[in-house]
Amino acid sequence: MRIPMLLALVVMTGCSDDNASVSNNATNNVSTNNATTNNATVGCIPDRAVWDSEVSPLVQTHCAVCHGAEPTYGAPQELVTYEAMLAMRGTSSEADLVAGRVAFGTMPPLGMPGLPEADAQKLVSWASCGEQEVMPNAGLTSTAPVFLAPEVPAGGQTIDMLADQFAVGEDVSDLYQCFTFQAGIDADKFVRRIEVVQDNRQVLHHIVFLRDPGKNAPTEPHNCVGMPPDSEYLYAWAPGTGPIQFPDGGFRIQPGEQFVVQIHYNNGAHVPDVKDSSGIRMIVGEPTGTEYGMIAPGPLAFVVPGKTVKDVTGSCVLTDDWKVLAGMPHMHENGKDFEQVVVRADGTEVPFIRLENWSFETQLFYGLPIELKAGDTLKTTCTFDNKGLGAVTSGPRTQDEMCFNFMYVTPPPGDRYCDESGSQPVTDIDYVPGVCTESGALEAPDLAEGSFVVGQPAALSGGAAEDGIYELTHVEIWRASAETPIGSIDLEASKILAKGQFVMQNGEFLIDMKIASDIVMVAGQRFDQENKVSIRAARDMNITNVLEGESVCGGSDRVSVPYEVTGTQVEIAFSGNAFGVDFESRYKFEKR
Repeated sequence: MRIPMLLALVVMTGCSDDNASVSNNATNNVSTNNATTNNATVGCIPDRAVWDSEVSPLVQTHCAVCHGAEPTYGAPQELVTYEAMLAMRGTSSEADLVAGRVAFGTMPPLGMPGLPEADAQKLVSWASCGEQEVMPNAGLTSTAPVFLAPEVPAGGQTIDMLADQFAVGEDVSDLYQCFTFQAGIDADKFVRRIEVVQDNRQVLHHIVFLRDPGKNAPTEPHNCVGMPPDSEYLYAWAPGTGPIQFPDGGFRIQPGEQFVVQIHYNNGAHVPDVKDSSGIRMIVGEPTGTEYGMIAPGPLAFVVPGKTVKDVTGSCVLTDDWKVLAGMPHMHENGKDFEQVVVRADGTEVPFIRLENWSFETQLFYGLPIELKAGDTLKTTCTFDNKGLGAVTSGPRTQDEMCFNFMYVTPPPGDRYCDESGSQPVTDIDYVPGVCTESGALEAPDLAEGSFVVGQPAALSGGAAEDGIYELTHVEIWRASAETPIGSIDLEASKILAKGQFVMQNGEFLIDMKIASDIVMVAGQRFDQENKVSIRAARDMNITNVLEGESVCGGSDRVSVPYEVTGTQVEIAFSGNAFGVDFESRYKFEKR
């Protein structure tokens, strides 16, 4: 990736007058007030001891990728030594220039995350001898540096997987189009580099690259949302994301394997006659050196209620040692902050990566050269700010949410996802009547159990229900298949627990429930998901089998609830989408 041209340097001298220079030098225990570098006078000499103990590690973390001993990516100079910081450029030292650029947010350059505020202030204060303050930064910041692949690609065979002049309609918005490929190799290879071929940037939004080991994706170009069942992430790109190149080795691909390139198109400008041939370019070589694989630690299933700021956490307990190369934290449009910490086996907590002020449009790989040990726990926490009225659930669509760090590690892990947050079976739920219930409703309904069912339930036919209180007795969640993008649901081991009631009173229906899904995957992962439903509804007089109501009493978020009355029983239905797969939930109530 080529970093955009560096912005014009902000030339600011930290301590410009002689008195300030003397004062700062005395404070910093510098023996001379007139030190010179490159035959120019330095107005402010930053403290050497503070550089060694505090500032040098910050520069190594945030600046050395470009401003290292051998500058790269267009950087004009090195900045990783104290002497380099005191070198003069014109009438100002490099430290002066660094202070100005970091303080005003023009370094790191456009498209890169800024330094965390504390790190930025420490660097600026040191470089300016305490004379400058950091301007408030509302943009993306990261504690880890962006992973930048070498500009010169690794040697090897080039394999392109491109959309072939795909016609993007004039009115297309949020089109997910998938293209299926085989690599055309006759022996195992290591992928040494992955990069994106950008053809028509007018409509190109982002690209996801997947391995499809079960060959579940159609071979012809097709519309798609989410991932084919049992597919594996290999790479993801959004504007600003650079290539991945492995320093020694790569990840393995085999003859006959199938790959999917998912391209998100958005023709918001309604450009006519647009065609695109964007896609993925791999550079492959012999399977020698270090073998890498990808793992995605993070919570698999969660719900963020409407009008809510919520932290969601997943825990990945390592059973093997891993050496991490890089990772791409990933959330969608409700993301606010992302954080991972490592809890060592002895309980010691080590920071891993933290991103603040998340930007969905700036999804980057970050260098994470850390060794994780068997017994460590990697805790992943995403903060979501759901400003809408409706709940947001985990899933692959843009309107859903995710909380993963897609990490390249060695040796290759056996699983694609890692979350043991719900490793304990759900045995009960804590139910409190919601805002739509009134006096006389059940305070402590009995626990109802249910299951996942594959198939299509019969349509509900409506009917007339008597006034009274109906207690929830059974739950079923119907799906067309047990397959999900992260694997298959174990229908026998999974279960649903719920408590709730259906109250009919004076022509109104009050529906109040809390539901917990205890989901077990065939591969062994287990996680839980909770949801709360509180609705006031009335029968739609134009449609005999539907209740029309408000999902939050007195609110404007309208819902339609199919129902059926059979003697003393009432059954209702809700439709939804989880992991990119449609489902229908059925709830049966018995009159008390």
